[in-house]
Amino acid sequence: MIGSLSRPLRILVVVSLALNVFLIAAAAVDVVGDGKWLGGGRPPRIMGLPSPRELRAVLPDKDEAILDQVLQGSRPKFHERMDRLYDARQAVADAIKADPFDPAKLAAAFGTLRDQDAALAAGAQDMLVDFISKLDADGRAKVAELLSRPPKRRD
Repeated sequence: MIGSLSRPLRILVVVSLALNVFLIAAAAVDVVGDGKWLGGGRPPRIMGLPSPRELRAVLPDKDEAILDQVLQGSRPKFHERMDRLYDARQAVADAIKADPFDPAKLAAAFGTLRDQDAALAAGAQDMLVDFISKLDADGRAKVAELLSRPPKRRD
């Protein structure tokens, strides 16, 4: 099919395909990475807690270094909890799609999802306790102010 196109159109198709591949790869890097590559894409707050990006915006460099150290140390457990949360979400989706449909199985899957969501929140809170305990009074006040702000609404 592409062979029947003129040379300029073939070049345009190839460039378009290359651009699409590049954008898909960029999105994948952003999702897997720390969210900075495409300027975000993640919600401003997860579980009502300030995001690392919000913390970095208000803290001095010395506190950012502490944050990076704490985040690096907690990353393996966080990824493990996220994997369990995604597995629980998949179990809910599978229960919804099941034929024959079993409401009890769906209810149990939602129960597991709630448990995994709570475990993820608890882990994030534990990480914040570790981080905040290493800050001085000024740093703690800035984090407290972040928690006092209502989350930004998405349009």
